[in-house]
Amino acid sequence: MKVLLDTSGLLMIRWVDIFAELERLGYLEYLVPQAVCDELEGLRKTLKGRDREMLNLVRLLLERCKVIEGKGKADDIILEIATREGVAVLTNDRELSERLREKGVRVVSLRQKKYLFERG
Repeated sequence: MKVLLDTSGLLMIRWVDIFAELERLGYLEYLVPQAVCDELEGLRKTLKGRDREMLNLVRLLLERCKVIEGKGKADDIILEIATREGVAVLTNDRELSERLREKGVRVVSLRQKKYLFERG
């Protein structure tokens, strides 16, 4: 199955191996909107120390993902792709999660900073 990753989802790497957890849930194809890559690049310019090192790790993890072009805000692009393609979304963004679930999209989130779980 396919899963779209948002910025907050990728940053979960601080607590959990997101790809191992996604595989445990049956997700083997990873999609990232270009807008999320752009958000990460913007964060890289503002972070320092360990946070910046973590972001460098996230950038390496992006090599395992297929980048999808799209215009607009990252959350809007994620919502549009997820509903159109019927794919799940990895996010810890509460507002985005609610919008996705209203549209019937499966949402994968972090629980107890230990593992991922699926809703919707």
